[in-house]
Amino acid sequence: LRSGRYGVVVTRPGYVRRAMTATIVAGQEAPGVQVALTATGAIYGRIFGADGAGIGNVEVAALTSRFQNGRRTFSAVQTARSNDRGEYRLFWLPPGRYYIRATHRDAQSEMIGMPARSVGGFQIMGGSTPTGTYAVRGSGDQSSVDLYGPGGQNPDGSEYVPVYFPATFDEQAAIAIDIRAGSEQGSVDVPVTPVRARHVRGAVIDGATGQVAEYAGIREVPADPFARMGRVGMANSAPAPNNPDGSFDLELLPGRHTLMGTAGTGVGYVTVEVGDADIDGLTIVATPTFSVRGRLVTDGAPVPAADLESLRISLVRNLTVLPPPSSYSLPLPDGSFSLSATAGDFWISLAPLLNLGPLPPFLTRPKSLEHAYLKSVRLGNVDVLNSGVRL
Repeated sequence: LRSGRYGVVVTRPGYVRRAMTATIVAGQEAPGVQVALTATGAIYGRIFGADGAGIGNVEVAALTSRFQNGRRTFSAVQTARSNDRGEYRLFWLPPGRYYIRATHRDAQSEMIGMPARSVGGFQIMGGSTPTGTYAVRGSGDQSSVDLYGPGGQNPDGSEYVPVYFPATFDEQAAIAIDIRAGSEQGSVDVPVTPVRARHVRGAVIDGATGQVAEYAGIREVPADPFARMGRVGMANSAPAPNNPDGSFDLELLPGRHTLMGTAGTGVGYVTVEVGDADIDGLTIVATPTFSVRGRLVTDGAPVPAADLESLRISLVRNLTVLPPPSSYSLPLPDGSFSLSATAGDFWISLAPLLNLGPLPPFLTRPKSLEHAYLKSVRLGNVDVLNSGVRL
């Protein structure tokens, strides 16, 4: 080898890949290097149905997690399929914490590229998610906005959806499994049975008047803000005389759902846990928009006005899903800013110093702020940087 610094990678089946560096000097032989490899582990178990019999050809995934905006998101590390007895085994897993997800072959996955279609005179974005909406009736004519997702249902109207260990449809309720070096965890069994959508009935309330909204819209907020809408995108309403009570009737699969209701200039959110029964009397209060004004203050050397203006201040709504920023503002040369908001709980994002979401590609850190950080966010005399702000 020529003189220089080299990267060395050591791999062996059943062990964690090990990377290291070595420096080679001309005319010299590097001293003996001992490489300690860490043994991997395994998770195994059984997938079974309502009758206790094993189910074959079910995709089982080992997932790792990370947190963003207080919400756990998953990424798959390894997948396997259950055999004819319903048994599966995920092996060569590096030490760590894993979540197990079982997806029946008939489970609906997100449909990409499904075109928009018009139903009852309203534009609807097609698509589906494992726990998305089956049908939506807006507060207009019931027969004209009754929307159903794509096929895949059983004759009785039930459908398979992904299930997380131990037995939940809500990924946020999944239980982790810790794998140590060389260890195996068995009896990680997951029941996979079809479920039926349940009715969620209620009304959108106009927060400005306290009355049921005459012109209301409702949709499910997707778990991923950059994914397509759920099985039903948005249900707009017809004029109030078609349905004076302004109610809605959603059909949602079991799991946790966040719904957004709009009325006039207002918007409201509610998170609902759907189980094995219908839900009645749900209300979503849509509050009007108002302004939140503030000012950026810097410690130490003054920051040029042009650099302050390059920052981006956002309100990120604190939900169980990850919605896009509710609004954002670019500071004026004197550091003042104004954000548009509605009632709710929020986090403060100051890109590119504190990013509560993907950083826009055009945002870069100015030289005067290379070593700066967001020290505090104060609402009156209270620091809300870590606790978030309730408006």
